[in-house]
Amino acid sequence: MFKRISVLILLLFAGYAKAQTDTAASPLDKLTPEELIQYYIDEPEPFSKFRGPEKVGDSLYGDLNTQVIPTQTVEAKGLYHEGVSEAVDSTGSDSAFVSTAEAMKPKVSLGAGRLGFYGDLYSKNFQSPLTARWGFDLNLSQRLTRYLQLNFNVMFGKLGANERSLYHNSNFISEIRAGGVNLMYDFGNFISDKYIVRPYFTVGVSGFEFLSKTDILDANGNAYHYWSDGSIKNMPETASGSQYAVDLKRDYVYETDVRESNVSLFGKYPERSFSTVYGAGIVMKVTERVDLKFNFQMYITATDYIDGLTKQNGGNHHKDKFTYSSVSLQYDLIAKPLKIKRRRNLLLILQQLIGLLLIKVIMIRMAWMT
Repeated sequence: MFKRISVLILLLFAGYAKAQTDTAASPLDKLTPEELIQYYIDEPEPFSKFRGPEKVGDSLYGDLNTQVIPTQTVEAKGLYHEGVSEAVDSTGSDSAFVSTAEAMKPKVSLGAGRLGFYGDLYSKNFQSPLTARWGFDLNLSQRLTRYLQLNFNVMFGKLGANERSLYHNSNFISEIRAGGVNLMYDFGNFISDKYIVRPYFTVGVSGFEFLSKTDILDANGNAYHYWSDGSIKNMPETASGSQYAVDLKRDYVYETDVRESNVSLFGKYPERSFSTVYGAGIVMKVTERVDLKFNFQMYITATDYIDGLTKQNGGNHHKDKFTYSSVSLQYDLIAKPLKIKRRRNLLLILQQLIGLLLIKVIMIRMAWMT
């Protein structure tokens, strides 16, 4: 009976204590609703002793699954991380995934190819690639987005053409030095990086200088005169005494400046111009840092004086054009840091070193005791 009465008293006392309210004044009671909201916003996060995988909880804001391609509105890393065995670079920053900054590093390429001329010469204004001349280019590329690159390039080489026909018997060779900028689209928003081959298109502008010369004199200074039978003589076919004309052979030495030879027709025209450049090609990944590029570009120029022929002296009314077909090697200038395993690998290495050290100490101890 006494036990029952004691239990009943304790229950009544507990209920009374639980029903009591806290009558002590709190600083929060004096705050307005706006001040109370600001208080909870500014309140620091409590200290956490969580030792699980990194980058969980609120830190996942801005992260995205690795299979989703980042866009202009979403730039993030994958949700999956390996926790304590997560790979990092030698500087201590995360490198388990290729960062956007790393993908934006510049690249340099060096190439060689053939320059083909499309102007007033040849019946169809087309030059065979077999008669095209060599050119070389240097290109610096900076990626802007996953699918756009900005390229700065220089190119130098020689253009040349020779035509023997009833309509034209002309030839020239021109030294070309060009520099420009173009924008390259490589389908990065459609084609995954796992593919080793990727097509691309380019469009840009270029300024260039051309120094054209022609071969109209032989080694002895005799002018070439082309006859209807296909021969080259030292006098015109219709000249008096043409029966005594002597055969000549071209020496293929381009000794005469084209601008100087046409000064009476065109005057001192500028030997510089601009062009719109359109291109296409493919990029093939060879190694992590080296790419192989196959490139074709069409230069649509703003001049008609490269070959020295215009509509005023037997040419057409179109501006001159030329092409550049090339192969180049592209190299990543920024070496990617060496990846290592964090914490777990370091612990394993330390354990192995300590174990070897202990074995060595034991062996020395045993040898000393014997």
